[in-house]
Amino acid sequence: MHQLTKKLLVHPLIKGSMTLIIGGLSANLFNFLFNIFMTHNISPANYGILASITSIITLATIPAAAVSPTLIRFSAEYFANKDYDHLRSLYRKIGIMCLLSGTCIFCIFLLFTKDISYFFKITNDGFIILAGLTIFVGYLSIINISLLQAKLSFTFLSFVNFMGSFVKFILGFSFVSLGFSLLGAIWAFFFSFLIPYLISFLPLTFIFKPKTKDIHISTNDLLLYGGPAALSTFSLMSFITTDILLVKHFFSPQDAGIYAGISLIAKVIFYISAPIGTVMFPLIVQRHAKGEKYKQIFLLSVFLVFSVSFILTVFYYFFPSFTIRFFAKDAYLQGKQLLTIFGLTISFYAVLTIMTNYFLSVRKTRIAFPLFIGAFLQAILIWFYHTSLFQVIFISGSILGILFLIFLLYYVKTQKNET
Repeated sequence: MHQLTKKLLVHPLIKGSMTLIIGGLSANLFNFLFNIFMTHNISPANYGILASITSIITLATIPAAAVSPTLIRFSAEYFANKDYDHLRSLYRKIGIMCLLSGTCIFCIFLLFTKDISYFFKITNDGFIILAGLTIFVGYLSIINISLLQAKLSFTFLSFVNFMGSFVKFILGFSFVSLGFSLLGAIWAFFFSFLIPYLISFLPLTFIFKPKTKDIHISTNDLLLYGGPAALSTFSLMSFITTDILLVKHFFSPQDAGIYAGISLIAKVIFYISAPIGTVMFPLIVQRHAKGEKYKQIFLLSVFLVFSVSFILTVFYYFFPSFTIRFFAKDAYLQGKQLLTIFGLTISFYAVLTIMTNYFLSVRKTRIAFPLFIGAFLQAILIWFYHTSLFQVIFISGSILGILFLIFLLYYVKTQKNET
């Protein structure tokens, strides 16, 4: 038993995941304090606006985040082979694309500020402009974060994530206490993107060293893998943002705020288990590139994520009021009947994310299409069927559950074909 425990603790998946989980717990502590402070110091209606702004930022940065699997996939192979010339070329090629894309997105937010504000029932146009600026920084920072992940620099990655949450809480607390209210919270969100981005350059200084030889990175190779990988990431991220945005559009500010609060509590399941996927992806890529065994890493990842999801969902079922009071004030108890089904929905999402990362890490990119169809159906069904918040969650949970079964069958089929 002692030997097994020792072996597990030094396993790269466990060791890397524990590093990120410890860093993540520290970061989530400040995320938790930030949200607790906001739920107690701004109204549910204003918190609904804050959640909408957050979702707008998340949704708009999806194209940048969608590049991440491609960047990790290729750079992890280069790191495995110590091919730094290819790394520099890849960084510069993707960097130019992200800079131009971020600039275009920011310009769109400037041009259509009033339209975006009207759709999401946000009265202050300045919130939208500030969101656009945050998105611009997000497009730049995704490159550095992806390289840190591919480099297996999980300790520094944990530090960067921690700094983002720490900055958000300290500045959010300060700005709101000084009377800036919701605007202060959004400014804090902006700086939580900017400061970690600047810090993330420290272990990547080799990127700026002159290349020893000119390296050409094939755009076709990037697109053949990057297109489906980007579509997969876009679809996954839209699952947990589209519902927030549509609820903000169709429901009252009070209901939208309640939904956003319960959604945040349910997503604790994903936030706790997410580091496992962050570690798993580059580990499998590097082992796959070297021809080493990697399936046990995937199976262990699924087991860990499933265990976390099961335990927390059961806890939500038996102690909904305690859980809500722990995270927010009593006003959010109106949504306690939604917590268990929301927890189950996020559990499906967490396991589905691990499975998606696995398939992408071994270049099985066909999974992009059912993911996209599922995300599209979620948006369409919620648009036409939204008589209650429960119905919105049920639609999301049903689609995610079906996708989980499809992916499970696909995994079984691929294993039979490989044996």
